[in-house]
Amino acid sequence: MNFDFILLIVVSISMTFILYKMMIKVYIVTKIRQASNIETYILRPENVVIKHQYTSLKTSMQSVNILPHINGFIEKVFVRQGQHVKTGELLFTIQQRQYLVQKEIAQSHLKQAQSLLNQAQQYLNKLETQKDVSQSELNRAEQSFLMAQSNLMKAEHEFKIADTNYAYTFICAPIEGIVQQLNVLKGNYVSPAGKVLAKIINAVKTNIVIQMTKNQYLQYVKNKEVDTVFKIQLFNNTAFTQSGVLKKVEEEGFSQENMVNLYLDFPHFFNHSSTLDSVYVSMECKQKNVLLVDENVIYHSGKRSYVYLAFQGKIKRRAILIGEKIGHRYIVKKGLNPNDELITTVIKPIQIGYRIVSHIRRIYLNKIVLERKIKGLKA
Repeated sequence: MNFDFILLIVVSISMTFILYKMMIKVYIVTKIRQASNIETYILRPENVVIKHQYTSLKTSMQSVNILPHINGFIEKVFVRQGQHVKTGELLFTIQQRQYLVQKEIAQSHLKQAQSLLNQAQQYLNKLETQKDVSQSELNRAEQSFLMAQSNLMKAEHEFKIADTNYAYTFICAPIEGIVQQLNVLKGNYVSPAGKVLAKIINAVKTNIVIQMTKNQYLQYVKNKEVDTVFKIQLFNNTAFTQSGVLKKVEEEGFSQENMVNLYLDFPHFFNHSSTLDSVYVSMECKQKNVLLVDENVIYHSGKRSYVYLAFQGKIKRRAILIGEKIGHRYIVKKGLNPNDELITTVIKPIQIGYRIVSHIRRIYLNKIVLERKIKGLKA
């Protein structure tokens, strides 16, 4: 009984050992198997341009209504609607004859008052040097001088008004911009209480506000390694070539979390429509030395992504972190390096660790064999 039991134990241990050795052999054979028909390519850095498009949330633009300061008839119109004008450029003239006459009369009165004041000054100075002048006569001379002085001040004030009114006959652009509205023609009567003559919108500086996620801001705008360019695309597909300049960033105080507002300055930008609400802003991000992987060679397991590499003659799996998709390829943020040999053939998990000779390696080996044959023939 004891002998049979001992024999059973010995046989069981022997069978277990034999099975273990067989499993080791199967495992080793499986691991050293070669995977055939493996296609690969070498990963090289590239320069890419990533584009994002935003709708402007708000625009801030200076506009000026042109109103006359005096009454009169429009004598000449020097601009047309849609015309670009510079600061100080002449827009209209109001009929000048009456204002020119008033200025000339006021100037004549000013000269006369100045002459009378000079005479009163000289007469007073003369009396003050004489000894036998009565006090009453001296007082009258002083009164005449003060009156002449007062009259001169009034004449100067009247001339100033007349000169200003004459200057108002020339209506000039207060800012550089576009004549967006033109409401009068030659011969129309205008007054300060009347309608607006024209409207000019500022073409020198237009601020446009766009909103993006904080991650996009940090990844593309804040990142010094990325060259970011902002451009305007109008709804009528008219492109504006001038690039925008980032002036201000607001990161707090928004109802939506993780969002930032970017204030962009587009010099010399204007819109032909009545508002600037209908504009798109495109953000072009130029990145250098980016690794791109075709979507067909990326495998997914839950939230993780990975690829297969030909590494040291074997199939290896490598976890990667992918970014944005450009066409049919993804940007690889982490996990891969330049010159990695990426497998493009479909790989099964059981093939991990298989020995391979990739087509790139085969080309290299065939080249060596060919060179040896050529040397043999020459010998």
